Amino acid sequence: DKSTIAFSVGFTDTRVQASQLQVFDKIYVRDYPAVDRLKLMHKNVVYCPDAAFGLEVNKVNGKKLWKEYFVGRDLYEKRVAVVCNSHLVTGGGEILSRDALRFQVFANDLANIMDHTNASFMMVPFGCASPWDDRVANGWVGSQCKWFRKNVTVYDALSVQNTMDVLGAADVVVSMRYHATVFSVLGGVPFLDIYHHDKNRSFLKTLGLESWGISYWDFSRERAKEIIDMQLAGGVGESHMVELRDRERGLLREGVDGIRFNK
Repeated sequence: DKSTIAFSVGFTDTRVQASQLQVFDKIYVRDYPAVDRLKLMHKNVVYCPDAAFGLEVNKVNGKKLWKEYFVGRDLYEKRVAVVCNSHLVTGGGEILSRDALRFQVFANDLANIMDHTNASFMMVPFGCASPWDDRVANGWVGSQCKWFRKNVTVYDALSVQNTMDVLGAADVVVSMRYHATVFSVLGGVPFLDIYHHDKNRSFLKTLGLESWGISYWDFSRERAKEIIDMQLAGGVGESHMVELRDRERGLLREGVDGIRFNK
């Protein structure tokens, strides 16, 4: 049985051709829009959630890490984890000047939201190696904040488990990376997804949470603040997030025979 898992098949990706897919007996895809697209090119395409849904979040460890990183700073009752995407800062020398300026405007807008929100913010990196080092993007946003004592930028390269736990111990996650949004769902935490790529937007459609997303290229400070305030005020119950997590986890277990992670 020749199967493949196609992680990202964007709406605008014209490289995928029907003739290339016929070598496979079955194709697993992690979002419904991609399933619909590939079904036009292959007879056996199945939805299967991201393998990360097989992981478990340790909120106790996450709360411990929040306290450790905020020693000497002001840790508020409400906590927001932020994951900025370094791909939007540097394109390995290929980024357009207008796009570099776009990130500066965005950073100022996000910093303004952080200054005017009654919560502590932790800037959490996913990529920690050049040229895709999220600590650069996170630090850029953090440096624009006036009320810096209630914020912290993490410069350690966190393990996958600690990253999940930190996000799971937050009240809201502001995500610019696909797996930051996945980890939010794993932790039962509401989020704001600032998407710049098809895969994040498709994931929101799969979850039925399109209203929790804003395009990076058409970012609205007012709309983003509105979503974050709603989430912090308890606009979405944790039970709904847990229901979504359990649904995706169940579909993952039904769709594959077994999941193995390399240590």
